[in-house]
Amino acid sequence: MSDSSEAPQPDSDANAAGLSPTVRLREETADLHRQVEQSIDWSYYLRDAHRYAKFLRLISTFLPPADQKIDQLLGTPEPWFRDRRKGKWALEDLQLLTDQTESEVLHKIADSATSITGIGYQWVQSPQEAAGVLYVLEGSTMGAMHLCKSVSRNIPSAPVGYLAAYGDQTPSRWKTTKAWLDQFLVEPHHVSMAVHAAKQMFLFYREQLGGPS
Repeated sequence: MSDSSEAPQPDSDANAAGLSPTVRLREETADLHRQVEQSIDWSYYLRDAHRYAKFLRLISTFLPPADQKIDQLLGTPEPWFRDRRKGKWALEDLQLLTDQTESEVLHKIADSATSITGIGYQWVQSPQEAAGVLYVLEGSTMGAMHLCKSVSRNIPSAPVGYLAAYGDQTPSRWKTTKAWLDQFLVEPHHVSMAVHAAKQMFLFYREQLGGPS
Protein backbone atom coordinates (compact mmCIF):
# COMPACT_ATOMS: atom_id res chain seq x y z
CA MET A 1 0.00 0.00 0.00
CA SER A 2 1.41 3.35 -1.00
CA ASP A 3 0.95 5.06 2.38
CA SER A 4 3.11 2.49 4.20
CA SER A 5 6.44 4.00 3.13
CA GLU A 6 5.87 7.32 4.84
CA ALA A 7 8.45 8.11 7.52
CA PRO A 8 7.53 9.40 10.98
CA GLN A 9 6.90 13.11 10.92
CA PRO A 10 8.79 15.58 13.13
CA ASP A 11 7.30 16.12 16.56
CA SER A 12 4.13 18.13 16.25
CA ASP A 13 2.81 21.13 18.14
CA ALA A 14 0.72 18.65 20.13
CA ASN A 15 3.85 17.63 22.01
CA ALA A 16 4.79 21.25 22.66
CA ALA A 17 1.35 21.77 24.14
CA GLY A 18 2.15 19.14 26.76
CA LEU A 19 -0.26 16.46 25.61
CA SER A 20 0.30 12.94 26.90
CA PRO A 21 1.56 10.24 24.51
CA THR A 22 -1.85 8.55 24.29
CA VAL A 23 -3.60 11.85 23.62
CA ARG A 24 -1.12 12.49 20.82
CA LEU A 25 -1.75 9.00 19.49
CA ARG A 26 -5.50 9.58 19.53
CA GLU A 27 -5.39 13.04 17.98
CA GLU A 28 -2.81 12.28 15.30
CA THR A 29 -4.54 9.09 14.15
CA ALA A 30 -8.15 10.26 14.54
CA ASP A 31 -8.82 11.14 10.90
CA LEU A 32 -7.27 7.94 9.57
CA HIS A 33 -9.04 5.86 12.21
CA ARG A 34 -12.37 7.34 11.15
CA GLN A 35 -11.65 6.70 7.46
CA VAL A 36 -10.71 3.08 8.14
CA GLU A 37 -13.85 2.47 10.21
CA GLN A 38 -15.98 3.88 7.40
CA SER A 39 -14.26 1.63 4.86
CA ILE A 40 -15.16 -1.58 6.70
CA ASP A 41 -18.67 -2.93 6.15
CA TRP A 42 -19.36 -4.33 9.60
CA SER A 43 -22.96 -5.12 8.67
CA TYR A 44 -21.59 -7.50 6.03
CA TYR A 45 -19.27 -9.37 8.40
CA LEU A 46 -21.73 -9.64 11.26
CA ARG A 47 -24.89 -10.45 9.30
CA ASP A 48 -24.85 -14.25 9.39
CA ALA A 49 -22.74 -17.20 10.49
CA HIS A 50 -21.03 -17.64 7.11
CA ARG A 51 -19.84 -14.04 6.93
CA TYR A 52 -18.95 -13.95 10.60
CA ALA A 53 -16.75 -17.01 10.00
CA LYS A 54 -15.02 -15.08 7.22
CA PHE A 55 -14.35 -12.21 9.62
CA LEU A 56 -12.92 -14.55 12.25
CA ARG A 57 -10.77 -16.26 9.63
CA LEU A 58 -9.32 -12.93 8.51
CA ILE A 59 -8.58 -11.86 12.08
CA SER A 60 -6.98 -15.26 12.76
CA THR A 61 -4.77 -14.72 9.74
CA PHE A 62 -3.43 -11.18 10.04
CA LEU A 63 -3.36 -10.45 13.78
CA PRO A 64 -1.23 -13.31 15.22
CA PRO A 65 1.93 -12.05 13.46
CA ALA A 66 1.30 -8.63 15.04
CA ASP A 67 0.85 -10.24 18.44
CA GLN A 68 4.15 -12.04 17.93
CA LYS A 69 5.94 -8.78 17.11
CA ILE A 70 4.52 -7.14 20.21
CA ASP A 71 5.61 -10.05 22.41
CA GLN A 72 9.11 -10.03 20.95
CA LEU A 73 9.70 -6.29 21.14
CA LEU A 74 7.88 -5.38 24.35
CA GLY A 75 7.49 -8.50 26.45
CA THR A 76 6.51 -6.71 29.65
CA PRO A 77 5.71 -9.15 32.48
CA GLU A 78 2.74 -7.14 33.73
CA PRO A 79 -0.45 -9.23 34.06
CA TRP A 80 -2.52 -7.06 31.71
CA PHE A 81 0.08 -7.61 28.99
CA ARG A 82 0.40 -11.37 29.43
CA ASP A 83 -3.32 -12.09 29.21
CA ARG A 84 -4.30 -9.39 26.72
CA ARG A 85 -6.66 -10.27 23.87
CA LYS A 86 -4.90 -11.79 20.87
CA GLY A 87 -5.80 -12.94 17.38
CA LYS A 88 -5.86 -16.53 18.57
CA TRP A 89 -9.04 -15.70 20.47
CA ALA A 90 -10.72 -15.28 17.07
CA LEU A 91 -9.29 -18.65 16.03
CA GLU A 92 -10.92 -20.25 19.07
CA ASP A 93 -14.24 -18.63 18.16
CA LEU A 94 -13.87 -19.87 14.59
CA GLN A 95 -13.32 -23.43 15.79
CA LEU A 96 -16.49 -23.30 17.87
CA LEU A 97 -18.51 -21.66 15.10
CA THR A 98 -17.48 -24.11 12.37
CA ASP A 99 -17.11 -27.18 14.58
CA GLN A 100 -13.60 -27.77 13.28
CA THR A 101 -10.42 -28.77 15.03
CA GLU A 102 -7.62 -26.24 15.43
CA SER A 103 -5.48 -28.09 12.89
CA GLU A 104 -8.30 -28.02 10.31
CA VAL A 105 -8.78 -24.28 10.75
CA LEU A 106 -5.05 -23.54 10.71
CA HIS A 107 -4.61 -25.59 7.54
CA LYS A 108 -7.11 -23.39 5.71
CA ILE A 109 -5.40 -20.13 6.68
CA ALA A 110 -1.79 -21.33 6.57
CA ASP A 111 -0.81 -19.90 3.17
CA SER A 112 -2.22 -16.44 3.89
CA ALA A 113 -0.76 -16.37 7.39
CA THR A 114 2.69 -17.27 6.07
CA SER A 115 2.52 -14.47 3.52
CA ILE A 116 1.48 -11.88 6.10
CA THR A 117 4.14 -13.01 8.56
CA GLY A 118 6.75 -12.48 5.89
CA ILE A 119 5.73 -9.10 4.49
CA GLY A 120 2.96 -7.60 6.58
CA TYR A 121 4.83 -6.21 9.58
CA GLN A 122 8.30 -5.41 8.34
CA TRP A 123 7.73 -1.84 9.52
CA VAL A 124 7.59 -2.94 13.17
CA GLN A 125 11.24 -2.97 14.18
CA SER A 126 11.40 -1.22 17.56
CA PRO A 127 9.63 -1.35 20.93
CA GLN A 128 8.16 2.08 20.23
CA GLU A 129 6.64 0.89 16.95
CA ALA A 130 5.31 -2.21 18.69
CA ALA A 131 3.73 0.11 21.26
CA GLY A 132 1.93 1.93 18.43
CA VAL A 133 0.52 -1.36 17.17
CA LEU A 134 -0.48 -2.30 20.71
CA TYR A 135 -2.33 1.00 21.00
CA VAL A 136 -4.46 0.11 17.97
CA LEU A 137 -5.12 -3.49 18.97
CA GLU A 138 -6.07 -2.76 22.56
CA GLY A 139 -8.04 0.33 21.56
CA SER A 140 -10.08 -1.84 19.20
CA THR A 141 -11.44 -3.77 22.18
CA MET A 142 -13.60 -0.76 23.00
CA GLY A 143 -15.31 -0.69 19.59
CA ALA A 144 -15.56 -4.48 19.61
CA MET A 145 -17.99 -4.26 22.52
CA HIS A 146 -20.55 -2.74 20.15
CA LEU A 147 -19.81 -5.25 17.38
CA CYS A 148 -20.30 -8.04 19.88
CA LYS A 149 -23.87 -6.88 20.47
CA SER A 150 -24.55 -7.04 16.72
CA VAL A 151 -23.29 -10.61 16.49
CA SER A 152 -25.31 -11.69 19.52
CA ARG A 153 -28.42 -10.13 17.97
CA ASN A 154 -27.94 -11.52 14.45
CA ILE A 155 -26.38 -14.90 15.33
CA PRO A 156 -27.56 -15.69 18.88
CA SER A 157 -25.55 -18.90 19.28
CA ALA A 158 -22.28 -17.56 17.86
CA PRO A 159 -19.15 -17.55 20.05
CA VAL A 160 -17.96 -13.99 20.74
CA GLY A 161 -14.85 -14.40 22.86
CA TYR A 162 -12.75 -12.19 20.57
CA LEU A 163 -15.27 -9.38 20.19
CA ALA A 164 -16.33 -9.50 23.84
CA ALA A 165 -12.67 -8.88 24.74
CA TYR A 166 -12.57 -8.43 28.54
CA GLY A 167 -16.28 -8.06 29.07
CA ASP A 168 -17.22 -5.50 31.69
CA GLN A 169 -13.52 -4.99 32.42
CA THR A 170 -12.76 -3.75 28.90
CA PRO A 171 -12.90 0.00 29.74
CA SER A 172 -10.68 -0.41 32.80
CA ARG A 173 -8.23 -2.58 30.84
CA TRP A 174 -8.00 0.10 28.16
CA LYS A 175 -7.32 2.69 30.87
CA THR A 176 -4.50 0.50 32.23
CA THR A 177 -2.99 0.10 28.76
CA LYS A 178 -3.04 3.84 28.14
CA ALA A 179 -1.40 4.52 31.50
CA TRP A 180 1.39 2.09 30.60
CA LEU A 181 1.88 3.67 27.18
CA ASP A 182 2.10 7.12 28.77
CA GLN A 183 4.92 5.87 30.98
CA PHE A 184 6.67 3.86 28.27
CA LEU A 185 6.76 6.47 25.49
CA VAL A 186 9.01 8.90 27.34
CA GLU A 187 10.74 10.81 24.55
CA PRO A 188 8.85 12.92 21.99
CA HIS A 189 10.46 11.09 19.07
CA HIS A 190 9.36 7.79 20.59
CA VAL A 191 5.78 9.05 20.49
CA SER A 192 6.25 9.99 16.84
CA MET A 193 7.47 6.46 16.09
CA ALA A 194 4.43 4.99 17.86
CA VAL A 195 2.07 7.33 15.97
CA HIS A 196 3.56 6.27 12.65
CA ALA A 197 3.22 2.58 13.53
CA ALA A 198 -0.35 3.09 14.71
CA LYS A 199 -1.21 4.68 11.38
CA GLN A 200 0.36 1.74 9.56
CA MET A 201 -1.72 -0.65 11.63
CA PHE A 202 -4.92 1.20 10.82
CA LEU A 203 -3.99 1.01 7.13
CA PHE A 204 -3.35 -2.70 7.47
CA TYR A 205 -6.79 -3.18 9.01
CA ARG A 206 -8.28 -1.38 6.01
CA GLU A 207 -6.29 -3.52 3.61
CA GLN A 208 -7.40 -6.77 5.25
CA LEU A 209 -11.02 -5.98 6.14
CA GLY A 210 -12.02 -3.08 3.92
CA GLY A 211 -13.31 -4.96 0.91
CA PRO A 212 -15.47 -8.07 1.33
CA SER A 213 -15.43 -10.28 -1.74
